[in-house]
Amino acid sequence: MPIFEFQCSSCQEVFEELVWSRRDHSAQCPRCGKTKVKQLVSVFAAQTGARAASTSGDCYNRRAGICEAGGGALT
Repeated sequence: MPIFEFQCSSCQEVFEELVWSRRDHSAQCPRCGKTKVKQLVSVFAAQTGARAASTSGDCYNRRAGICEAGGGALT
């Protein structure tokens, strides 16, 4: 079950939602309750069995504006 990121067309709120079935799903804005939302293209993270140090400088917390792998703010 993937988690999708949406943006409300009315109030511009960005929110995430767990989607059970894309066919039967209609996202609703948690701020204003409107259902006219657009799905955003999101970065995803994959978890492996081994914890490896990131040498590529990938940032995986873009929403917070922090590059956790490199320790600095995103520009």
